[in-house]
Amino acid sequence: MASGGPVELVRIMRTTNYEKLLWTTSRVLKVLSVCPSNKAAIVDAGRHLADFYIIIVVVIIVKFLVHLLQCSTLVRTLL
Repeated sequence: MASGGPVELVRIMRTTNYEKLLWTTSRVLKVLSVCPSNKAAIVDAGRHLADFYIIIVVVIIVKFLVHLLQCSTLVRTLL
């Protein structure tokens, strides 16, 4: 894309820690990737994009596990 959109989106994926921004950016990249020329631009912008999706999934799993641990601790204190 002439405006450099994929480059900016990949930069956001690499540099931010904000979960909602990461999810929104990944959805935009998914929509853009339907067009073959956009897909090529996205791949050129960041060849290791899959690593960032793995990081997002790991962060979500860790948050879920922490939540479960907090819930189990609360249940134990109530019993």
